[in-house]
Amino acid sequence: MSEPPAKKRSRRTEPAPAPEPGKPAASKRAAPAPGPRKGARGSEEPAPAAEPPEAPQTSSARSLSLAALVESVPDAVFTKDLQGRYLLINEAGARLLGRTVEQVVGRTDSELLRPEAAAARIARDRQVFATGRAVTYEDVEHAPEGVRVWLSVIGPLKDTEGNVFGLFGSTRDITSYQHVEEEQALNVERLRLVMDAAQVSTWDWDIQAGRIRWSENITSLLGGVPGGPGDTYEAFLQRVLAEDRSRFAQQVAAALKAPADFDAEFRMYVPTGAPRWMRAKVRVLSRGGRALRMLGTLRDVTRELLLEEESRRAVDFQEQLVGIVSHDIRSPLGAIISWARIMAVGGPPPEEQQRTFKRITSAALRIERLTRLLLDFARARLGGGITLEPRRGDMRDLIQKVTHEFRVAYPERSVVCEVEGADTHGSWDPDRLGQVLSNLLENALKYSPPDTQVRLLARGDKEQVVLMVHNQGKPIPPELMPHIFEPFRRGPQASRTAKTSYGLGLYIVQEIVHAHGGTIEVRSNLEEGTTFSVQLPRLPPAALELIKRRAPAAPHRS
Repeated sequence: MSEPPAKKRSRRTEPAPAPEPGKPAASKRAAPAPGPRKGARGSEEPAPAAEPPEAPQTSSARSLSLAALVESVPDAVFTKDLQGRYLLINEAGARLLGRTVEQVVGRTDSELLRPEAAAARIARDRQVFATGRAVTYEDVEHAPEGVRVWLSVIGPLKDTEGNVFGLFGSTRDITSYQHVEEEQALNVERLRLVMDAAQVSTWDWDIQAGRIRWSENITSLLGGVPGGPGDTYEAFLQRVLAEDRSRFAQQVAAALKAPADFDAEFRMYVPTGAPRWMRAKVRVLSRGGRALRMLGTLRDVTRELLLEEESRRAVDFQEQLVGIVSHDIRSPLGAIISWARIMAVGGPPPEEQQRTFKRITSAALRIERLTRLLLDFARARLGGGITLEPRRGDMRDLIQKVTHEFRVAYPERSVVCEVEGADTHGSWDPDRLGQVLSNLLENALKYSPPDTQVRLLARGDKEQVVLMVHNQGKPIPPELMPHIFEPFRRGPQASRTAKTSYGLGLYIVQEIVHAHGGTIEVRSNLEEGTTFSVQLPRLPPAALELIKRRAPAAPHRS
């Protein structure tokens, strides 16, 4: 510690202090007053300059301030010399060691800690002395009251020439911070789990910087799109399907102009398969009416929309089925019951009996046809497909038979039958294929002008037989083409007889063709008319399975 400042001398002469033992006494003669003195040649020499007054001694005040600062902080603070002895430590640091300040100062870690703990601290101290750089580390303490985590920093103390003469250190209890970090990490993992389970990605668009940041799962959401949707709005917009791009861009532009949250649905390109339907929920952050940031979620709702469509169709089917049963079956059944009652009380006049029988027969056939359609529909949708009974036959005979039936039923119409190729044989179910040709011919006659020709063609190729039904007239509307083979889809009402259509015919046709292992296509335009083309393999899967069943087992050889 520095000495206290000297007291000012009084103008009164004080007695000189007694001399110390062994030292000569000082002369009692007063010292000459300062002033000019004579030189060797009698000239006056200037008096020596007076010494400046002592500067105020502030090192003690600085020491006191530093000590107060060290004691006021909640962290443990200490310094050590090169031998590892504690030169300074505050009460918080002493408590951490389980000692008082007096018990710590002047001692080393080897004297204060368990051997393994002391060795770890000494190793870190040596690292600081050797490198001249600070070291940061964490210690975990398993105490009865729980686990505590300490964050420590130790660094070198250097003199003005850069030589290390000791070290300083501080230790802070970060247990609560560690718990917060662990909880935050858990929350992040929980959020990732929810996002993965819900197939939801997030995005953050910094509008001023022009950059978009996506969540980690965006790649899996979009089926591994290289580079994701891009890190700019323009790049992301190019991933949106062209048909939906303009509408989505207008929504974004409106939100930028007048900041407001919005929802959007659009399709996005993926590497394989059809574009996926996405649903975005967007929140706009603004200041002073100016949009600064957009936060949003992106969710794949393709399957959800498909399920909604299937649910809607199921409801429609139930309603249509009720309508069919309540009207299309009740009406002919009511007619049969009415004519049966008339017959029970004596019947109509003889000249009316033949007509009555025809009416009853027509009503019964109508019920039988509708019942067969509904049964086929139920088998196709619920029973695993249409059942077949294939047998060897010639397609030439089948189309000629069907053509004859329609010429008799529609004598006023022109139905042409043509066969190409020498071989039109195969194994099919003739009754089912007759159902296919009858439905296609009936539609062709129904949706074509009365004065036009309907053409039925069978062509034998190398491994398949092709059937074609063609008619002139108005083409199938483009919006109906993708759904032409779906159940309960009716074509445009071209005539009065079209009102009796149930919308099941083409669906059953497609199922019968698929059961034969074949395909069916339709081409329709104003210039060429409408053509349904059916490609049938000569030996469908059902026939192959039947052959395998009938084949005798090979004899066992011993």
